[in-house]
Amino acid sequence: MGPWVPYQIFAVGWVGVAAGLAGHWSRDSRIPGWRDVIVLATVGGLMGWIVGALLDVTDWIPVYRGNPSLGWLPGMDPATALVHFARFYLLTSLAYDSFRAVGNVLMVAMLGAPVLAALVRLRLRLTFEVLGAAP
Repeated sequence: MGPWVPYQIFAVGWVGVAAGLAGHWSRDSRIPGWRDVIVLATVGGLMGWIVGALLDVTDWIPVYRGNPSLGWLPGMDPATALVHFARFYLLTSLAYDSFRAVGNVLMVAMLGAPVLAALVRLRLRLTFEVLGAAP
């Protein structure tokens, strides 16, 4: 535990946001299909890189501050900062985050269908309708 935990929670929270948005593209049925698993696996792969990049900001600014080709400097224009961060990310984190992204895709491909089926069943069991009182 440390001061970086809220930022990590913020970054990982975007995975839930992206998965929720991906759920809107799914078809409404009682049994999730392969299309649903493919969409979720795609989101998982992309989020492997996005979360890695978000978490890298906490290292990039304090550790590489002042480095002329990779670091951040106060007053730096946004385009230069983006170029420096892209270099930093490519050199330090892309390979590691690629393992995370591929792992996410493999896990969703293997476990996505049964987990989605269980969640659909849970939703059906916990859904209720409130009817008005009879006159």
